[in-house]
Amino acid sequence: MLTQAKLRDILWYDPETGVFIWLRPPKHNSKLLGKPAGNTRPDGYTTIRINGEAYYAHRLAFLYMTGQWPEPETDHIDRNPFNDRWSNLREATSSLNKYNQERNV
Repeated sequence: MLTQAKLRDILWYDPETGVFIWLRPPKHNSKLLGKPAGNTRPDGYTTIRINGEAYYAHRLAFLYMTGQWPEPETDHIDRNPFNDRWSNLREATSSLNKYNQERNV
């Protein structure tokens, strides 16, 4: 399981911008050193692949900042899944997270 220490060895997280930067990129892609990590999915969420496993950036931000995985979920306060700034993230129950989602019209 990915730990805070291992994550901090691989990536640097800027809580002001919500961006992760590669400190130790995958061996097959060393040109990523110092570059932003992750890919943005069509739904707006950023995922970062570490050791073959994809993680949501907002969940990695919790691990990076607190040393623990968020339980049970993570909520983007402003409802923008691309905004992974620390001040925009909070642990949430499933019902709070769903309540904060935009309503389908």
